Amino acid sequence: MASVSDGLSNTIFFIEANAAPGRGNSIGGNVVSNIAGIPTDAAADPSTNLDLTACIAAKDGSNYKSGQAIINNRAGRRFADSGGLYLSVATILPPNSPSCSADASIDDNSTSGNYDAAAAKLISASSKHTGGVMAGRGDGSVFFVSDTINAQTSGSVYPLCVKSGISPFGIWGAMGSINGGESSVAP
Repeated sequence: MASVSDGLSNTIFFIEANAAPGRGNSIGGNVVSNIAGIPTDAAADPSTNLDLTACIAAKDGSNYKSGQAIINNRAGRRFADSGGLYLSVATILPPNSPSCSADASIDDNSTSGNYDAAAAKLISASSKHTGGVMAGRGDGSVFFVSDTINAQTSGSVYPLCVKSGISPFGIWGAMGSINGGESSVAP
């Protein structure tokens, strides 16, 4: 807890993500794959940039646009697994935004079994609540985060790994970092 220099009341520790719904094109619980701008090997080069343009453009209301390659995100299936596909949520795009991957090998029908491939997976927080998600802070408080929270994501190119300093993703990004030095808190 001492490493959370932004303060326990300013840092999200837990956040809601829809359990995988099975096949379909709903945004919550599914991932759109083969998205340009999402690095194919983030582990090899953490200085890689993340281009959110194609990921944001994949959305059509509360669904993905038709014709997109949709894969199941496996959320809720292996709760004790530390694999990013099962438990991670990024505070990059606002809640109930698209979740995107450059890699289709994480599909349910994949024969590779490589569900935690090195390809970056941008998994957004999601819920069935109208207008946002529930989140828990490090101090134990629980609060509602609106889909309209300031995330400053305009489709620009951002660094994939922000290891220190202020998050480029607005208040939402600041709430997901433990040591950015931000003093912003959610409304």
